[in-house]
Amino acid sequence: MSSNSLVSFLQGRLADVFDDISWSYSHRREWARDKQRLIHELEYHGTYVVTMALPALGKHFDRCLSRGLYSLPNLPLSGGRGKRNGFQALCQDLLLQIFDEEQRLRVDASVEAIAAMRQLYYCFKKLKLQCPQRAVNEEVHSFLVVENETRGHTLGWDYDELDISRSRDVHFRDALPCRDDQLHFQFDDVTNTVSTAAAELLQHVADRFAAQLGDLHKEEASELPRHGPGVVANLRKGQSKYSFPMWSHKLDAIFPHDLYARTDFGVGQDHEATQLWGRGESPSRLIAVPKTQKGPRLIAAEPVEHQWVQQLIWNQLENRLSQTFLRSSIHFRSQTVSREWAMKGSKTGLLATIDLSAASDRLSCWAVERFFRANLTLLERLHASRTRWIANRVTNHSWAYLKLKKFAPMGSAATFPLQTICYAIVGVSAILLSRGLRVTNQNLRMASAEICVFGDDIIVPKDACEYVVQLLSYLGLKVNSDKTHMEGNFRESCGMDAFRGYDVTPAYFQSPAATADVGSLASHVEVSNNFFMKGMWRTADGLLSSLSNFRHLLPVVDAKSTQLGVKSFCGAELRHLKRRYNHDLQQDEVRVVKPTTKQAAIFTPGSYLLAQYLLAPGRRDFLGNVPKRVLGTLDRPVVNARPGWSPTQIYFES
Repeated sequence: MSSNSLVSFLQGRLADVFDDISWSYSHRREWARDKQRLIHELEYHGTYVVTMALPALGKHFDRCLSRGLYSLPNLPLSGGRGKRNGFQALCQDLLLQIFDEEQRLRVDASVEAIAAMRQLYYCFKKLKLQCPQRAVNEEVHSFLVVENETRGHTLGWDYDELDISRSRDVHFRDALPCRDDQLHFQFDDVTNTVSTAAAELLQHVADRFAAQLGDLHKEEASELPRHGPGVVANLRKGQSKYSFPMWSHKLDAIFPHDLYARTDFGVGQDHEATQLWGRGESPSRLIAVPKTQKGPRLIAAEPVEHQWVQQLIWNQLENRLSQTFLRSSIHFRSQTVSREWAMKGSKTGLLATIDLSAASDRLSCWAVERFFRANLTLLERLHASRTRWIANRVTNHSWAYLKLKKFAPMGSAATFPLQTICYAIVGVSAILLSRGLRVTNQNLRMASAEICVFGDDIIVPKDACEYVVQLLSYLGLKVNSDKTHMEGNFRESCGMDAFRGYDVTPAYFQSPAATADVGSLASHVEVSNNFFMKGMWRTADGLLSSLSNFRHLLPVVDAKSTQLGVKSFCGAELRHLKRRYNHDLQQDEVRVVKPTTKQAAIFTPGSYLLAQYLLAPGRRDFLGNVPKRVLGTLDRPVVNARPGWSPTQIYFES
């Protein structure tokens, strides 16, 4: 898609958004002025206007909502000071419905105006455009900078054997200059301190949790390893993930090769695997995943043998969480609870949402060994499955190999559950510190019930916020002030943006294409439906106009329906579709476009199929059989769409 056609497409969508929010303006002239100016800026300055400049204004606006006080942003597009002193020229009409003349948040602030402004600011934020190579280079350099700032470990994570004999000697107070001193940190112009007593309490809470996990070397039937769907660092496309071409001595010491990797006691083991077994370990591979035009997200593809046992550790942590005091704080598989808490916090103002910058990259081995020093079996498993080196093939203008001080970058299967648990422990400790409570089972359960953590999205009581920021900063983590909200009535967590109990989450454009191909049909319809459900009906219709080749095959479905179709609050409508009666199935059918996903299995010879059958029992059916279609390595899924016949009753089911 050429740059001119892309800009034309974005101008059309921007005009649609303005048409949908026109009712929130109190003066038609102000609406026309804002619309004309942004379309003009987009024409002359390109996609930067909507993908970077507008979201930057949105972040500033969110901070103003959170603090309850407006301040003039020193950012592009704001237009400087408008005719009315103190407010920016852009969207001034909407701002005056939210803040009074003294720039304070109104008691009767218009939720509709807030939703309209955030929709305008953020709707293009997640547009999938290729970022410049300069932005990729900067992200890789930032990865190195964060690594150099990471605190060094104590127990020898760089070696094949962890020095567990010193595990009881490590303590969170080790980074304090002396036992009576305090460390100082800066956050939002407020000086925070961490005392020896705070470090002592944090260690006590962490030890209580780690001990409750039990012996991880004793695995239960439900705690079995498995392979994830992602790529791995040391296998080519088509190679079986059950081949395990390398198995280091470090890994073999805790996860014996003949127990966790093979089922034939070496019979049929190929020559290549025999040569590489036990000799060092493969590095992880840095990957730049498209995120926004501002820059990519950096993740790591783990070696297949490490990914295999990391999934086992995740299963163990998830399975045993129910026997710890954090069972009410963490829900690994669902963000729904965090979203509900964010909504509640926006209404009452008693809960704060905290977000971290580069959370996984800043979680150090130093912190992990102190969080879990009371459970040597977990430390041994984390050490054995951790990849010590990472290779950079993303850019040639920076480092090629790097020995890591962080526990693991994003991409390791153990990173998400570990950071969730660590931040939940910090939250519980902060509540006890803020209220002067002792570490008892009753107090731990009480504090756990008052926090909610999902990855780096942390929700805690407002009175404990200061201590959470202190402890996180002490651990070397960085609180993201743009997405952390402690004051006022604006909260955001896990995709929920809320103000005073109202959902003000914007809908997002995803694809910049002017026309949708069959492979992206479902996602285009979903994006259109998201705008429709937000009341952005012209925008939704504008997106559907790019589906002219398939629109006549799209059914109208109920707003709560899970079927592919155009959503409506008036229920299903199929009169525009071709109909037939299927005599074989004795049912009425309509002709619609049907997305299909095909995933071919690449079969591999030798003992790998047997290994997959025996090592992955979770894939068996109720008779204990593994369907033939899942044996072997699954290729990348191919999404297609074609016309087909579907029964009419599925569109009318409640």
